Amino acid sequence: MANFGNRNTAKGYSITRPPLFDNIPFDFWKIRMSTFLQSIDYRMWMLVNDGYIAPFKIVNGLKTSVPFIEWSNEDRELAQLNAKCLNCFFCALKSEDYMRVSTCASGKEIWDRLCITYEGTNEVKQSRLNILLHDYELFRMKPSETISDMYTRFTQIVSSLHALGREISNSEKVNKILRCLPSSYDAKITAITESKDLNVYSIDNLLGSLIAYEQGVSQRQSDAGEKKKGADGGIKS
Repeated sequence: MANFGNRNTAKGYSITRPPLFDNIPFDFWKIRMSTFLQSIDYRMWMLVNDGYIAPFKIVNGLKTSVPFIEWSNEDRELAQLNAKCLNCFFCALKSEDYMRVSTCASGKEIWDRLCITYEGTNEVKQSRLNILLHDYELFRMKPSETISDMYTRFTQIVSSLHALGREISNSEKVNKILRCLPSSYDAKITAITESKDLNVYSIDNLLGSLIAYEQGVSQRQSDAGEKKKGADGGIKS
């Protein structure tokens, strides 16, 4: 699993410029780019989904471009949004990827070409989705992990699934996290399941509760260790 915390992901972290696609996982960049476009103007994101077609008319059975002077205000506004969308993509891509999409005339064309390049065909995407779902089903907390480290790994899988169109609801995440914990958390799991409605219990509240429990256990173990050291010292003296 890729590490999202490296310095390369810091490139392009801005609310005013598109996220740079450079040495980061495509599914990670894809989510950031879609959010960026929506934040600029949600209609730009709709153009990426639905596509943009310049104004045209049918003359003698033939499709003919409408002269710019005849464009309506709406036509001009959509064309401007498409141009902004193209510019956002071009500014976000390194030279190799720019060359792949430089002939595209709309944001949708660029988006679709990048998806095919980095995600493959629908068959390939389905294969990747199946692998991620398998990873999700088998996900368990490792013996040496903290709750935060475990959740970072979990989030990476969930984010990758989201990028491929598989949404995981809050209640699914909550139940999955509880199932992935080792037996040392059994008492805490029982307390949560008996006192909370897991259908509405937020993942943030769950994490906060688990981290507090983890810290409490760690502190008690530390205190016990100090007491043992003190007792051993007293015996030796």
